[in-house]
Formats: sequence, structure tokens, C-alpha cells
Amino acid sequence: DTKINQTEILQYVMENHIIDLSYVQEKIEMAKRKELLEKHPYKISQGKDGKWRTYLPDQKNGRKLVKRSSLKGVEDVVIKFYQLKKEQERPKTFYDVYQYWRNVQAALISANSIAKYNTDYKRYFEGTDFSKKHIDKITEEDIKVFIVSTVKSKQLCKKACKTLFGYVRNTVKSAKINKMISDDPMEFLEAKQFYKYCTDVVKPQDKRLVSDKDMEMLYCRFQKDYQEHPAYIPTYAVHFASLTGMRVGEIAALSWDCIMESYIVINKSEKYNRQTKEYYIDKTKNGKNRIFPITDEIRTLLDMVKRVEMKNGYICEWVFANEHGRLEVPPEGLPRVPPVAEHPLLLLPHAGSLPGLLPGPQRVWLPGVPHRS
Repeated sequence: DTKINQTEILQYVMENHIIDLSYVQEKIEMAKRKELLEKHPYKISQGKDGKWRTYLPDQKNGRKLVKRSSLKGVEDVVIKFYQLKKEQERPKTFYDVYQYWRNVQAALISANSIAKYNTDYKRYFEGTDFSKKHIDKITEEDIKVFIVSTVKSKQLCKKACKTLFGYVRNTVKSAKINKMISDDPMEFLEAKQFYKYCTDVVKPQDKRLVSDKDMEMLYCRFQKDYQEHPAYIPTYAVHFASLTGMRVGEIAALSWDCIMESYIVINKSEKYNRQTKEYYIDKTKNGKNRIFPITDEIRTLLDMVKRVEMKNGYICEWVFANEHGRLEVPPEGLPRVPPVAEHPLLLLPHAGSLPGLLPGPQRVWLPGVPHRS
């Protein structure tokens, strides 16, 4: 059979450069422009002042005047208007509405929260059939099936399940507000309905508590490190955390002017922007200031820190600083203190060797401390 089909002809033409693809693309774009302009109901004309004019439909006033210095300028405005209208009329998927809601949130919340939204979308929704469904076609049953299957397949705990539910609820709510849907398929759903499908995460008691024996071992290690590596400030910072239970960001942002005679003013915290990868000082986690009493043990430790920093030339506005300046918290997050047998201070005590340290000697792992047994 010597009959040649159109696909073969097209392939031969392209492979042998018989047709200029850029020329073909230009012709296609011109045809699309012409098609949109032919649908435009208003005349495009040039006035006595040399300006080109037309009207565009307007929901409020019926129509609005558009004026440009060239014919192409007016045509570009007209074409953009109808392209945008066509995009708005296109059925929206769950993904489309989620992205719209997320972009609105970007103007209201921190960059780190937006980064979390992006990560969570990949975790829960990316590549799923649910994300590709048209928002106006999603039913209550669709949502139930999606949440239950996701909770089971990813073995989500109740907190993660509630987060997943919140993303779906907020996306559907945004669609309702923007009149993309008439009915709310989540009206009769609650997060707790799905908790029975969650995986319970129960930490053994020895993972949740630090015993008196462990604390005794930890404090012995502090003293040993002070003798062998007296200029290594992270040890003092971890010791301080064990005495105060302050958040790691608050310790990293603690300045000497917040150390009073009988108390500590906790009014700021170090933050890390996961998008710009920069550290900065901001308010505390809940935005409120706190007062923490200074005990004799805390006062002794702070006096030690100041003497060491003065001797080594580290002294500055920040309480915990070394030759590189203020100590910084690793951006990947900080675990609570595990049993002392696993504590990094008991393994590798000196600069550059502590597990959890980021590249650069100025960054330190500062764990918080759970309740003692």
C-alpha cells in the first residue's frame, strides 16, 4: 500500500524543514486574533485626534471606552479581554480553586505558612483524580471517599486529618464565595467524622519524658563540656533551655537588654523564611510577651556566659553568640529532648561535631525540654 496519510506527510515536511515552523506558528496566532476580533460586537475606529477607540462589555455600566494610540494597541486590549473571559468561563478544577485560595492567603499570612501550604498540597492532593475534578461536580460522597482513602493510605494521625479536612473545606468555601458553585458539599461534614480512620501515634513514655537520672547525666555532661570546651557557646544555650523550657527561637533571639534583675523578658523569636532562606527576628510565636523568673541557677549560668563571651570577644547584644555572631536555629525544625542516652551532648560535645548542626559554626541545635518524670 503506497498511500501516504496526512500524518506521514506532516512528519516528512517537519523533518526536512520544508516548512518554517515559526511562520506556521505566526499564522496560527494571527488566525486566533482574527477569530476573537470578529466576535467583538463594537466597532474599532480612529478619531480626529489620531487615537484608536472601541468599547468593551462592562457588567456595571454596560460598556466602557478603550482608547489607544495605535490600532494594534486597541486590538491587543480587546483580545486580552476575551482571552481572560474565556479562561474565567472554563470549568474550574479543585486544583484551580485551591491555587486561587492559596494566592489570596499569600497576602494574609507569612511566607513560611505559604511554603507549608505548597508542601501539603504535594503531600495530599498532587496527582490525584480528586484534584482534577471540576469543582462544581464534586459531591459530598466524593469528598468522603477522598479523605478516607487519603487518611488510610498515608496513615494520617488526627492532627494531619484535620489539616487535610481544612484544606478541602477552605477550597470549597472559596468556590462558594466566588459563585463557582451553588451548593456547599461540605455543609454537613466535620473533621471528627474521619478520626476513626486515623492512625494513633502513641509515643512510649521513655520518649516523652526525661527522668531524674537522665537529667543528672545531662548536667554532669554540661560540667564536663564547660571544662573541656569552655568557649563553645551552644552548650550554654542547651543548658539554658533545660532550665527555662523557652522555645528555641526565643533563646536564639534573646538579648541582654531583656535580662532584668529578677526576671527575663521574652518578647521576640528568631524565624526562618523558607522561601528566601533567611533568618530574621520577629515577635514570639503567639505574638505576646512573657516574663520568666530568674532563679539562682539561671543567674549563675548567665554570668558564666557573659564572662566567657567577654574573654573570647564574643560579647554583643545577643545573649548566645560566638565568633560568628548570634547563634541561629536550624530551619528543618527541632525535636524535643530524647532520653539522655540518645542526647547529642552525650555523644559529641565540641564545636563542629554535634549532630543537628547546620553547616557553619554559628548555627546550633537548641532542644526544648519536656516535663520531667
